[in-house]
Amino acid sequence: MNGIKAVIQWMWLIVCALVLDLLGLIMMAAHNPTSNVHRCSSWQAPITDSKITYTGKFHVRDKPGEGGFQFVVTENSGRHWYGLYWVVQYSATRAFVVRLGYKVVPADAGTVADPVGFTIKINPAKSIA
Repeated sequence: MNGIKAVIQWMWLIVCALVLDLLGLIMMAAHNPTSNVHRCSSWQAPITDSKITYTGKFHVRDKPGEGGFQFVVTENSGRHWYGLYWVVQYSATRAFVVRLGYKVVPADAGTVADPVGFTIKINPAKSIA
């Protein structure tokens, strides 16, 4: 009887470990659902030979003193790709950061570069130190 009990306990531990592993994978997927999507050409915005225009500040980053608003439009072969980047610094070390869409920046205009990917980032307390 003790042998059967030990086997059942080991099986239960293995099932629990597998369930926790699965939950970890689900949480990683929920954390950043667009991970590795940048490798698919349909989720890339071309830089080379594109017309890039923007509204807002030319230079925006999630670094101290470099916040602002930027909406970038990339046009190539009649298609359009959009990117929003908004950084509001509210302390010396924290900022509210929103980045939605393609990671094209105004400085990419007229350059030859690899296509850039799509992102979804909303962080109300991003460390910018």
